[in-house]
Parts: sequence; structure tokens; C-alpha cells
Amino acid sequence: MAQSTLRLLTSSTHYHIESASALLKIDRLSQQITLADDTTVSSTSSSAIVAVFGVLELFSGPYLIVINSSKQVATLGDHHIHEAEDITLLPFAKSLDSLTSVERKAEELCLASLTKLLNAGGFFFSFTYDVTSTQVQQAQKRDTGSSLFDKTDTRFFWNRRLLQPLLDLPERAHHVVVPVAYGFCRSQTLATLDGQSYTFALISRRAVGRAGTRYHCRGVDAAGHCANYIETEQIITAGGLSVTYSQVRGSIPIFWGQQADLRYKPAFHWQTSHDSEQACRRHLSDLTTRFGAVLAVNLVNKTGGEAPLGRQYEDCLTRLTTHMPLDSIWFDFHQECKNMQWQNLDKLMTATAQFRAATSVSIIDISHRTLLQRQRGVVRTNCIDVLDRTNVVQTMVAKEALAEQLRVFQTQLGMSPSHDGAWQDAWPGLAAAVTNIWADHGDECSIQYSGTPAQKSDFTRTGKRTMQGLLRDGYFGALRYFHNNFFDASKQDAMALLLEQASIRRDNGRATASKLIDDDRPFMVKILPLIAMACVSVIVIGLFLPSSTLKASLHVLALLALLASLISIGKRGKQYVANPKLSATSSRLNTGTSSYSNHIERPTIPLESLSQAHVDAVQLSMDTELLLTSPLSKKARIGNTPNRAPVAVASDTRQLAPPPLSFSDALMSKDD
Repeated sequence: MAQSTLRLLTSSTHYHIESASALLKIDRLSQQITLADDTTVSSTSSSAIVAVFGVLELFSGPYLIVINSSKQVATLGDHHIHEAEDITLLPFAKSLDSLTSVERKAEELCLASLTKLLNAGGFFFSFTYDVTSTQVQQAQKRDTGSSLFDKTDTRFFWNRRLLQPLLDLPERAHHVVVPVAYGFCRSQTLATLDGQSYTFALISRRAVGRAGTRYHCRGVDAAGHCANYIETEQIITAGGLSVTYSQVRGSIPIFWGQQADLRYKPAFHWQTSHDSEQACRRHLSDLTTRFGAVLAVNLVNKTGGEAPLGRQYEDCLTRLTTHMPLDSIWFDFHQECKNMQWQNLDKLMTATAQFRAATSVSIIDISHRTLLQRQRGVVRTNCIDVLDRTNVVQTMVAKEALAEQLRVFQTQLGMSPSHDGAWQDAWPGLAAAVTNIWADHGDECSIQYSGTPAQKSDFTRTGKRTMQGLLRDGYFGALRYFHNNFFDASKQDAMALLLEQASIRRDNGRATASKLIDDDRPFMVKILPLIAMACVSVIVIGLFLPSSTLKASLHVLALLALLASLISIGKRGKQYVANPKLSATSSRLNTGTSSYSNHIERPTIPLESLSQAHVDAVQLSMDTELLLTSPLSKKARIGNTPNRAPVAVASDTRQLAPPPLSFSDALMSKDD
């Protein structure tokens, strides 16, 4: 548990938050937040809290969100990372008497959804470590400033907007607040065979730009923000060095969606347009700017309903390879692995091997906070949901990268050997730790997006598919169906409120409350489920009545009425599922930009000037002195598209984006 160094003092007129360096005063009547000069405080109750999450406006006015308790989930050197366990929303208003009955119901609904989201896990923070940034980013930003808030990556800073009223105060007030990320964070400290201690950690950060749930948030928006976008950082630290490997996942970055309609697999709908390709271009351009070369691994089916989406994405990738260091592999996961042929995943690892070897890993000198080597590219993986198939492949890629990470420690520090497959013996317990942490990671990412743990996790945990795993997948598949159709809408709205993509103000309170509470569906739509239930009741009761002509007739009529009502419900499926009422990102095809977009540092490069602008952006962002130690292969050919130029992987960070008109010799750069 994080040490509770703060005291929350509550009275009928004020909240006071007491820390070692400041006393924060919140006037519940005027809603003013200030630093108090007088340390004498009268209160009716006092409690220990861990930190302040932020301030959120609902119908009755602002709510103070506080983290009451947390657990330590990771340790990186001297830094401890905690996951919130108990988060509470405290009203400024003394009561809800000023609200109408509709507003009161809407307020209770919002509070219940927010409380459920905030206490479901996945929100992590640290008092000394920037959880929103990778170790590479932190090394590059070491001279930015002394405060955590001067260095955060706003793409993963989930409570940034809620903290703004507090961040506007003098810096000594910042001790009561922390930047919070959403995703997954775990570490485990182990020892090598010769007794040297080291730490394995895995951190995944979920982006705020197009945050949401499975059927209510798909594809990409106009600014290039991708649904279910997560950056994952695998870290090993020992002897003053940190070696990291990053991967990313995200929804297929074109305009597409699925609207829940009671079917197990709702139909896909997408938009083929210049704007869709422009959004895809922005998303991938951002990745190449941040990471260098990109290998897009597409795991969707090449036949059936998923195939048109896969083809459109592949066509888009083919056109974009002339503008950026990009290549792709379309690997039909289900076709390749059908009939338990999971060994075919080795084909994918072989196809990506040269790219992974060329892009290598990042090395950071922890004591001097210096970046010695930077990973020169990233694997971007997607399936349809970016969950189960993606979890399997990302885990396999991570295990392949692990051997390279361990080789660095052998080379730099003379630690236990890792060559010729011997690392499992020299680093006892690491294989099990990696497997279990990655499997837990897959479950957590899946719960956040779909409501249930991941499917196919038996393969992630054991390396083989089992009958028990298949049965487990069937159970979670059914559970996921109910979550996605009936429960995810309120979670989507809670995310919109938390990120202030939707807002509740005094001037729109009644209209918003009505929108949340009112059921404006036609009368026939409302009554059809009641008719179906009545028919079922008649049929069940009839089973216990004596046989007669009347009973037989009633049974036939009830069965016909039940069948007719179920068919009608099926045809009107979209009107029976729960849909978000507040969220700007709806289940329908949404090509707009969320309200968060203006606060995310993303390139918005015009189509006609993308190439040179992209090169300039890469050179500017990567302009740092690095000591690169890993040699590149003379030639590496990846992908399965014969007419595509090979991806560019530079031997120096100043050349991460080669001239846009020539990529044919991209991997022929000489060894460092």
C-alpha cells in the first residue's frame, strides 16, 4: 500500500487536504481552491488518503476525486509504482436538493458508472516516477524540469484535465496530486544463477485520444487517434543499466465500426474515402516519428466478414510505403492456427525476425539518466478487437526480444550468458515470470476493452492449446456478448466524463439528464419483450395443466406469438442494446475528432506535403546523441508483399526517416 502522507479534513463548508508542505483549502460553497495560510482547521471528520485524482463536474456541481488506498505493483530502482484500489468521489454540494428528480437520477447513474470504472483496476501512479512516459522518453527529457508534471506524455495522462484547477496553484500544492496512467503495470525482482539481482517489469499505457469499449470505439478518428491503442514497454534493469523493448497495438486505423445489435458478431461498416486514408496516414506517420521504422502485423481473417477490412488496410499500407519507413505482414491467424496448428505461429516469428534484429532494443544508463542506444523501429500488431490474437503474438514477440535484452547484460556487465538458448538456466525463474506477467497483461487489457479476461490465454500461459482453454473461451465469449450489448455503454459514458470528452454544465444539465434517463423508443419496441415473457409464462404454466383442446390451442398461439415477438426483437436489435448517451465516440461510424485531440501532440500533416514534413519531424524529434552498439544486418527483407520496398531501419537516429522517394536500399546501411 502506498504510504498515506495526506490527511483529508472534512467540514460542512470546506475540504482541507493537509500535506507536509502545504494545506489545500477547498471551499464547498464558492468552489474556490486555494492554498491556506492558516494551519488551524476545524473539521467534523478526518481520514488518511493517498493522493488527489482530480475535480470533476456533475449535475450538482464539482466532485473531489481522491485515492483512498492503493497497492504497490512494481518497483524500478528506487521508484515504486502503485495501483489505485479505492477511489471515492466527494461532492462539493451538501445535498442534491437543488436538483430535479431527473437530474438526481442522472447524477446517481453517473456516480455509479464512474465509481465502477475507477475501482475496476488498471489506474496506476507513482510519486517519483513518470508513469506516462517510457524510460527512453524520460532519459531524453531529463533536463525538462523538476516536477513530474513538466515531463508527462499527455497521450497517456488520464487525469490531466481533472487536475488542471490544482496544477494552476503554486508548485508546493502539487504534492497532493499525481499523474495517473491507465493500463497495466507489474514487476518482479529475481536473481541470476550467479546471484546478481535484476528486475523484470512490464508497463502498458492506454491512450486517451480514442478511449472506449469494444463495440463503441473502433478504428481511427480524423486526427489519427486509434481505438484500443496501447504502448507496451518490457523492461529489465540490473547493475545500473535498463534495457527496454517496446511494442504497440491498436485498432485497424481506417474509418470503420460495429454497432451492437444483439447478434453475436454485428456487421462491419466502413468508409472508403480520401479522409479515411488521410487519418491512417496521420496515425502511422506519428508512429514513425516516435519510433522510426514500423512493421504492421495484421492478424485478421483473409476470408469472411473481416476480409474487406483487411484488404482496405493492406491497400492503404501499400500506398503509404512510398512516404514513410513502413512495411506489413498480413498473417491470417485463424486460418494458420486452425485444427490446433499453433506451431504455425513460428512462420510469423520467422517473417518478422530480420526487422526485430535490425531494430534491436533501447539501453539506458540509469545512474546518469543517459540514453545509450535507442530501439530503431516498432512492431504494430492488430486483429479485429486487438485483444486475443494480438495478445498471443505480442507475447511471442516479447519473448523473442527478451533474449536480445539479456545479451546486452552479458555484453555490458558480464552477467549470466544468454546465448544458444542457455538463458533459461542462467536466469532461473525469468521464463515463468515473463509468461505469467504477459498473460495477466492480456487479461487486464481485455477486461478494460471488452469486459472479460482474454481468450486463448491457455496458449499464452502454457504454450499450448487445451480443451479446458476452449471451454473457458466459450464461457468468456458468452459473458463478453452480454457485457458488450448491455453494460459497456455506461462504461463508455464514464470514460467520456473522466476525460472530459463530454461535459455537464449548469446551462445544459437538464437536457443532459433527460438524455441519460429518458427512454424515447416507440411503444411497440418497449412492449415486445413483455409479450415474449408473457408467452413463455403461458407455455410454462400450460405444462402443469391437464391436456385439453383449449390447452393445445393456447400452446400453439403462445408459441407463434413468442416466435413473432423474437423475430421482431431480432430485427430491431439496435433498439434493445445499450448505447452511450454522452460519449462523443459512439458505436456508429465516427470519423470526427474527440475533444481530447487538441491536447494530444500528434502531427496533422497535409497530404501533399507529408513526405518532407515527415522527414523534418523525425529528424527534429530524434536529434540526440546516441551510442549505438548493435550491428544491423546488411539486408533484411520482411513482409509478404513482393512489390513493396523494404522498410527503412536507420543506423543512426538522425536518419530514421530516409529520403521519401527511395526506400529500396533502406536496410543496406553499414554497421556502426
